[in-house]
Amino acid sequence: MSKHQSPGEHPRPPETLRAGKFLSNSQYNLLLFLGLGRILKQAGKSGVNRPERAEPCGAPLCEKISGMKAYLDKGINRFFGWLESIPGNLAIPGPSREDEISYWRERVLQVLVVTGLVMGFIVLLVSAIFLVRSGYWQVAVFDAVVYTIMGAVLVLRSSGYALRTFLILATMYALGVWLSITLGLLSGGPSWLFAFAVIAGILLDLKAAAWAILINTVTLAVLGWMCRQGWVAVGQPFFPSAHRALLSGVNFIFLNALIAFSIAQFTRGLQITLAKAHLAHESLRHEIVVRKQIARSLKESEEKYRLLAENMSDVLWSLDMDLRVTYISPAVAALLGWSGEEQKRLGLAGTMTRESLEKLLTLYRETKEEAEIKGNYQKSITQEVTLLHKDGHTIPAEIRASFHLGEDGKPIGIFGVTRDISDRVRAQREKEELEAKLAQSKRMEAIGLMASGVAHDLNNVLSGLVSYPDLLLLDMPEESALRKPLETIRATGQKASEIVQDLLTLARRGVQNMEVVCINEVVQEYLESPELYEMLKRHPGVQVQPSLSPDLLYIQGSPIHLKKALMNLVINAAEAQPEGGTITIGTVNCYLERPADGLAHMPAGEYVLLKVSDDGIGIAEEDLKRIFEPFFTRKVMGRSGTGLGMAVVWGTVQDHHGAIVVQSRKNRGTTAELYFPVTRQAPAVKAQEPATEAFMGSGQLVLVVDDVAEQREIAADILDRLGYKAATAPSGEAALEYLRRQPDGEVSAVVLDMIMAPGMDGLDTYRHLTQIRPAIKAMIASGFAETERVKEALRAGVGAYIKKPYMLKDIGMALKQILADPVPLAEESAERADC
Repeated sequence: MSKHQSPGEHPRPPETLRAGKFLSNSQYNLLLFLGLGRILKQAGKSGVNRPERAEPCGAPLCEKISGMKAYLDKGINRFFGWLESIPGNLAIPGPSREDEISYWRERVLQVLVVTGLVMGFIVLLVSAIFLVRSGYWQVAVFDAVVYTIMGAVLVLRSSGYALRTFLILATMYALGVWLSITLGLLSGGPSWLFAFAVIAGILLDLKAAAWAILINTVTLAVLGWMCRQGWVAVGQPFFPSAHRALLSGVNFIFLNALIAFSIAQFTRGLQITLAKAHLAHESLRHEIVVRKQIARSLKESEEKYRLLAENMSDVLWSLDMDLRVTYISPAVAALLGWSGEEQKRLGLAGTMTRESLEKLLTLYRETKEEAEIKGNYQKSITQEVTLLHKDGHTIPAEIRASFHLGEDGKPIGIFGVTRDISDRVRAQREKEELEAKLAQSKRMEAIGLMASGVAHDLNNVLSGLVSYPDLLLLDMPEESALRKPLETIRATGQKASEIVQDLLTLARRGVQNMEVVCINEVVQEYLESPELYEMLKRHPGVQVQPSLSPDLLYIQGSPIHLKKALMNLVINAAEAQPEGGTITIGTVNCYLERPADGLAHMPAGEYVLLKVSDDGIGIAEEDLKRIFEPFFTRKVMGRSGTGLGMAVVWGTVQDHHGAIVVQSRKNRGTTAELYFPVTRQAPAVKAQEPATEAFMGSGQLVLVVDDVAEQREIAADILDRLGYKAATAPSGEAALEYLRRQPDGEVSAVVLDMIMAPGMDGLDTYRHLTQIRPAIKAMIASGFAETERVKEALRAGVGAYIKKPYMLKDIGMALKQILADPVPLAEESAERADC
């Protein structure tokens, strides 16, 4: 590599290789001359054209001849090797870019100098002998000077190209002029002038060639004049006449200009061509670099795309315009269980339901037709479909697809993404269920508030029907003719009271006392109850079949309300089988790990499942969503029910923090599943219900505060019958006034109606009473369900809470309890209120 050549630049043109060294073009040209010697040497080695000996030589002589021959070959090889190394040692470093004309001009200059030095040595040697013998020793000296200048040009390697070219051209011109003057115009002088112009066109440009021709023209004119004057090579006439001399000079200049200009123009053409080639080369190199960058970016992009496609959960795919699968990402195996090749063979029809396929194809055709009409295919479609898993189950999914457009803007395929939306569908379904439950809960709450008010008024109306028969029957002999009518009145009042209790349950404030319950016991009690016996008499073709788990866990609940809910479910099941059938009552322990449909709001854990199923006519789908609405029924109102049965069941389940799921199909029966949370508490030992004598009073004064006169009279009569003395007050203000007039300790207890209008209610009255008599004992009675005001009264120190209508046993047991208890502390009152 020359010192002007840097790494990364284009290498020199191919050169002849010998002994691991690259030879320059000038060296290669020289070797053309040296090749003859090498050929002769090889001919000598191979014995070409040598006549063979007629007789073989002896062994010693042959060995000597072979040794001499080997020695001679070795010497010849060294000599020619030395000759071949001369151009390499004398080579002038040139430009490093072979695509520029300056590079090749530099190479021509090198060839010119090296060839001139090598061949000029022979010419100089022969010419010097001739010139010295002929007396032209000054020409010989001038030739030596020229040879020296050429050697200096070779030595001055670091000099610029322009300087070395100038020296060569000047030397050639000077040599031409000198030879013409000393040897005449018929010598080699004009040839050097001719070569001067040609070399100028080669080494420089067309302009330099033109100047060289002009210089030659002037020079010839001057030399011609000098010849006429006899100053040029005396004894060497130019031409016999001036006309012939002029004609020869014009022809010389013409030929000189023709060759010089042609070569200069050719060189210029090469320069333009090389410049264009250089530009093309640079452009090509730039394009190659750009293409490599694009290929690298494309490879990186493809690698990223591959990693993305293989690791994302969504399935990427592509179709041709005939809807054949051309690519599908590996995620399809996780989604559908099929491999990519299996999916390609199955196609769209094999991996989705018929309904989904029809919807998708319809949407595709409509989208394509619309795009063709508008001439714009830049549109994507989104469609929810149902996919078929390899094991047979279905998967809800969402497909997003768009056209893959060619260079002409027309679709050549379809790109798309398939996403599993099971979680989204499940969440949407759960959201809809929760919204429906919330709406239903709000409706039930509104209806419950109304029912609670109705229950309060009914309690006041029913007090006489429920309370007085108990009092009358206590004093009536068994043989009395009035006893049976009174018992009928009492039973009727109790049934009416049960309806009131249903209304309170509907208000979701009817469950007051929770206890540890085994639902098996509730079911067994109902199976032995008169209510079931009466129901079976009304439906003689119906049978009840229990299927109870023997190791059923306990729950926190109210046996009365649970039994009422079970009774309503059984009645509905019996009425759904007018031709007879079987009602199955089952219980089982279960664990909800992942909530099923309808149980999304239930936390994971242990539950007791109560299931009531039948084989009846079922419930229509449009009615199934309304079965828990109060007063909604397809039965004959007043004959088959009140329309509150399933509403009571729903309220009971909600009060027990459970859930209910009803499944039914027309003419295929109905199944109601009730889930109740399990408790690990042990059931309490049930005490025997005491006799009436156990809660009789001993003359204590009890103040009854109620805004309804009939309620005050009923309560007073019950207290008198229980052995208490009764005093009454129509309002809280009257009760305070009465208490102020009584000595301390005279009033043993106060029975407070919770709702009294106008004026203070039971809670406010109790707070004012405790300001006058801090140790006063009291209980709250209300026709409403247990409200927050009732709970606050219990926390404030009220000893008991009873429901209206007033019942003999309820008042007696409550009074016995509060009179026996000490004055409760605030903490104990709060704990009792929470219970």
